[in-house]
Amino acid sequence: MLDGQPLADLLLERTGPPRPAAPHPDLQAAAQGAAATHAAQLQARLDAFQAQPGPRLHLRGALRVCGFDPMNLHVLPGGDLLHARHVQLRGAGPDDLHAQLGTFGHPARTGGPTLSRVQEVTLRALPHPTVQEGRWQIRTPGLTVDLPADAVRPDADGWTARLP
Repeated sequence: MLDGQPLADLLLERTGPPRPAAPHPDLQAAAQGAAATHAAQLQARLDAFQAQPGPRLHLRGALRVCGFDPMNLHVLPGGDLLHARHVQLRGAGPDDLHAQLGTFGHPARTGGPTLSRVQEVTLRALPHPTVQEGRWQIRTPGLTVDLPADAVRPDADGWTARLP
């Protein structure tokens, strides 16, 4: 040993970094069980979302997330997000094309390149909207949707909307 050189450095030079220990079989089984339970719970949430009765709205366009509940956000297989409790979205554009969507206790499925940049939104179990002054609107205690009326079209399951 040389004076002034830490023993740990000398050992690392001679033997290389320590190899990771093999996972204990019990820990590996517990981790696999937890992952399987999580996947099953996530699938059950998605199935419950898809099974909601009533009309649905499928919205496509450039939207940005203004607020969400991180404790009730679930990443779905494929990367879409299920906002189980709250999400607030706004569409960019001039005032007449501006879009707003907000949920409180009403789940929404979103998809896009990032959490804050959304390109698709699906809502289910919707009440019928009102159309006033060129706006397609739903307003309940748990849901606010305000879109340009000419962007929304009825379809077999409810409505489809496209924003620029």
